[in-house]
Parts: sequence; structure tokens; C-alpha cells
Amino acid sequence: MRLVAIFKKCLAVMIVLCFVFLQSRVSMVAADIGNGSGENSEKSSKTAKSGKICRRTGLHGKRVKIADTEVVVWKGDITTLHVDAIVNAANSSLLGGGGIDGAIHSAAGPQLEKECRGLPAIGEIRCEVGDAKITGGHNLPAKFVIHTVGPQVSAGHPSSSDSKNLKNCYLSCLDLCEKFSIKSIAFCCVSCGIYGFPNNLAAKIAFGTVKEYLKTHPKTSLDLVVFCVFSNEQLNLYDGELDSVANN
Repeated sequence: MRLVAIFKKCLAVMIVLCFVFLQSRVSMVAADIGNGSGENSEKSSKTAKSGKICRRTGLHGKRVKIADTEVVVWKGDITTLHVDAIVNAANSSLLGGGGIDGAIHSAAGPQLEKECRGLPAIGEIRCEVGDAKITGGHNLPAKFVIHTVGPQVSAGHPSSSDSKNLKNCYLSCLDLCEKFSIKSIAFCCVSCGIYGFPNNLAAKIAFGTVKEYLKTHPKTSLDLVVFCVFSNEQLNLYDGELDSVANN
């Protein structure tokens, strides 16, 4: 009888432990589904998600899937990003300047300027407006820097030619991604700031160009595109464009 009583107690303890284990597993699965982190929900989701973490970079930000590529909006320092390539809003000499151009050259170290000086040039022009050139990242976390020269806008009123050149900046960068099998890229806000391109129109061109490219290149090497913004105004505009992309 004593052995039977001990057996019953052991059996009761085992049942309780099994129940606790199963309950914890159910909670974990429910959390995964709620966060959209399960593989199936990640691939099928088109809705822009706010405040989620990009699993590839660990970045907090609004994100959406376009085809098989994750697109993220993030406010912060582009020189700190652990992606394959970051985009530099450069001048035509590619030798550094103010704003993001100067910040990238400073973080990358003097070897970046040295490599840029070695690129083919006509006079001091190493990259035309709307084109892009690629170099190593040197001291940056990114493996590559893609330098693109955006249009300079007079009085904040871009012409149709300016808009076309800005679109070409993004296309040139995306083409280099394919050529070098780049899987993740972070764009800065090309031509904004001292180059005078209005933030709202620049955001529309950036998102529209990337969306069209990803949808028409289903076998792209890219699985992550980050739009890295600097100001709260840009963050709100780019978040709005991301919502628009998600709903169309």
C-alpha cells in the first residue's frame, strides 16, 4: 500500500510538470504569432508594422515586405549599421564633403578617400549626377559604400529632370547591389538637406523607385533595404510612404 501511495504522488507530480511545460510552449507560440516573427507570417505579411525589430539588423522601426525583401525605416546614424552596403550622398569628386558625405568619410577613415582618388575621373568628376560608384567600407561596419551624386535643386523646386536624376540615383545603387550580390543596403536621404530636394517628394521617389524595382526583380539578391533618416520630419514622411507601399 505504501508503494502504491508513493507511486500516485510521483504520478501526480509528473502530470503537473507536463501541464506547466505545455502551457509555457503554448504561450511562446502565441507570442511568436502576435509579434509576426514566425516564418510563415513573416513571408505573407504586407501590413506595415510599427515598432517591431528587424531580425536581420536588430533595428527598431516600421517595416514591410515587398516581394521577398524586407524594407525598414530607421532614424539614426547610418555609419553604425551592420549591413552589406550603405549609400553615401556624395559630390561628384567623391572625395568627401559636408553632411552625411563627411560623416561617412570620417567613420571609414582615410583609406576611403584614397580608394576614391584611384577611381577614373574626368578632371575632378568621378561620378555623374544620377550615377553611382562602389568602394570598400574600410573602417565602417558595412562591407561597401555606394556613392551616388544627387541633383542640386534651386529654391526647393525640383524640375522633372531633377526628379528623374534622383530616381536614377536609387536605380544605379540597386543595379550595383545585383552586380556585387549585396543582400542588405541602407539608403540615406539622397539630395535632401543642403542639396535642396524637398523631403516629401524625395521620400515618394525613393519608395516608389525601390518598390517598383523589387516587384520587377523577383530574383534580386537583396533581402533587406533600410531607409535611414536623420530628422523627425523625414521619419514621419518615410513612415507614411511605407504605409502607402503596404496598402497598395
